[in-house]
Amino acid sequence: MKRLLAGFLCLLFLCIVGCGGSGSSSPTVSGTASQGSAIASGSPVILTDSTGKIARSAVGANGSYNVTVSGLTKPFFLNCSSLSGNHYYSFASDAGTTNINPFTHLSVQAVLGSTPITSVTPGQITTLSSSFLTAVSNLKTALAGLYPSSVTASTDFIAGNITIGDGVDKVFDSITIIPPNASGVFSIAVGSTPIINGTATTFTPTAAISTANSTIFPDVTISGQVTVGSTGLSGATVTLTGSGSTSTKTDTNGNFSFGYVQNGSYTLSASMAGYTMSANQAVSVTSTSVTGINFTATATPSNNVFTTAMISGKTYNYSDTQGNSGTPTFNANGNYTVSNGDSGTWNINSSGQLILVEASGGTDTLTLTANTGTVITASDLFTHSDGTHLTYTVTLTTVAASTTTFSQADLTGTWNFLNFATGPDVTSGNYYGWKSGNATVDSAGNVTINSALDSTGSTSTNINGAIKWSANSDGTINETGTASFDSSRLKMSSNKTIIIGVASNGADRLMRIAVKQNGTTFSSADFAGPIQFVGCDIDSGPDNDVTFMNGNITNGSATITSTVSPTGNTATVKAQLLPLISSTGVISTPNSCAILTPDKKLMFKVTTWGTNSYDLSVSSFQGQSFTQSDLAGNMTAFSIAGPASPLWQYITYNVSGSLATATSNLYSDGSTSLTGENVSGISISSSGLITASSNTTANGFMSYDKKLIVIDSQWDTNQFGLALMLK
Repeated sequence: MKRLLAGFLCLLFLCIVGCGGSGSSSPTVSGTASQGSAIASGSPVILTDSTGKIARSAVGANGSYNVTVSGLTKPFFLNCSSLSGNHYYSFASDAGTTNINPFTHLSVQAVLGSTPITSVTPGQITTLSSSFLTAVSNLKTALAGLYPSSVTASTDFIAGNITIGDGVDKVFDSITIIPPNASGVFSIAVGSTPIINGTATTFTPTAAISTANSTIFPDVTISGQVTVGSTGLSGATVTLTGSGSTSTKTDTNGNFSFGYVQNGSYTLSASMAGYTMSANQAVSVTSTSVTGINFTATATPSNNVFTTAMISGKTYNYSDTQGNSGTPTFNANGNYTVSNGDSGTWNINSSGQLILVEASGGTDTLTLTANTGTVITASDLFTHSDGTHLTYTVTLTTVAASTTTFSQADLTGTWNFLNFATGPDVTSGNYYGWKSGNATVDSAGNVTINSALDSTGSTSTNINGAIKWSANSDGTINETGTASFDSSRLKMSSNKTIIIGVASNGADRLMRIAVKQNGTTFSSADFAGPIQFVGCDIDSGPDNDVTFMNGNITNGSATITSTVSPTGNTATVKAQLLPLISSTGVISTPNSCAILTPDKKLMFKVTTWGTNSYDLSVSSFQGQSFTQSDLAGNMTAFSIAGPASPLWQYITYNVSGSLATATSNLYSDGSTSLTGENVSGISISSSGLITASSNTTANGFMSYDKKLIVIDSQWDTNQFGLALMLK
């Protein structure tokens, strides 16, 4: 360990290197990931470019995915890992539409062989570049006889607009792919009968393919109508489950139809917000179409209906006639948390009832009886896990949102700032480093750099253009101008003294921090001690690590007494004399810069430790007392991770008890999935130290003023992250 006060780090802030915000959209590789059904939302998609650089995304609704490839070098290898453990490969020669499915996977294996690909090599990408499209074309030709003329959904498995449950996706339900053996021979079978055999990129249909289409696409339908009175109900959802699962919408006359239905037993149900539907219907199919599956819809009185707008994103004070109380928050992702630590999922059924499925067991069915706009009254039928019932009355009273509001005037003034970039430059092999300085924001939001120092030793204040900041009432900040960063996300702390953010600058992934000069005067006496401190830091460079530390300051000398890191680094640093601090709260040396907050309890620091080796740290003085309730509420988190596959994350949480529920999310690669983003088992000690049972590598702390949480952790193999969270 080489950290001095190692603590007192930073969160990146102002832009000293202009990036030229052109406003044009970034190129992407996108499509549908399917396997006979949509691959589950949240399944990871990893894209590798021809130089070995990696970009990540995740599968969204209905199997859709989207990976930003700005700054990457075509062509691209794709690997989607379904949540069930299956891997599917694909290959894209350029940005645009490329699907991922068993046939794209087979085309890759036909070229490269059946050995699982854990880390694709540039040589393999070169081989795919010359042979993959040939394999795809030959497989399409071989499959052509499998589709009857009545199929209208896309059969183009590589670039078509795939319809889940129809066209080529329906084929995936009925086939078995036997991958290439040691001799490179493979086959596609329906049941146990091969319909296509192949070697390398050659695919040859067998005689059985001519009869297989009637097996996969039987001329059998299930149809019916949804009506209100004597009128068809347009736009109702009809769902088919059983031997197969799919759904459809009724047409303008309320009619619906499911095609190519396999033999088996099914259940059909209808739903639409604002209506109660007649009972579900059971249907048995034995090679003959079934008609007349009709549903009757009854409009639900609007004053007795829960709506999504009434519940989603809202927090209420709860009480019931059983004597229970709490403060539940209903998050937009369908989860809810309660101040007492309870949690579960919520939804509104087709009858307009609020359904709460409790994580501890049991289901609440709430029927609205009154709504004043601020107070909701409902009858609750609670069903225990053993099937017994209890009925009582529930009252939900709206909790007013935070009264802290922000204005442009809060931005006006002088700010000390730090920028820190993580990850190696894959083109030059250099590491990006850091920048620090001092800037003034005028009443119109124009940003002027007054002084600067970066990791190369440059003191230039030229930003190659203009930057302008505009404050929103919720504390978020819009950044515009010819020198603004790409995809910038900035937010001001509730005490209006700190700005934290993330941004991209080409291939850079930046953390940004600014601290306002509010007239507080600093001196070396502020570090006389004795002072206990804690800190977190992240290394960008050969060290490739994050570290949590404890230390003390005595007579102006700082000593790190213990450290914890995911890689096992436990080194300590002997006492080091702290440099002199300026009256505005800046500690600057030729190879480092630190800035302090006006309360003199929190420090952000950037440091150069050696060639291509840089460090960002955040440290807080101790002495405050904390309880679990200090974590409760909404927070906005800004994270950077690297050096492998550098990226940033901008995510919001609602914390209740020991659970942090993600309510919105954005990665620098464009992924917005909430899957896997919740954090459970969060605990804070009386001295403010934070851990989480769901990630044993996570260590952090809450700042003295309880406005900032800092966490470091391991994200993935050779990928480590630092998160700063504003409450």
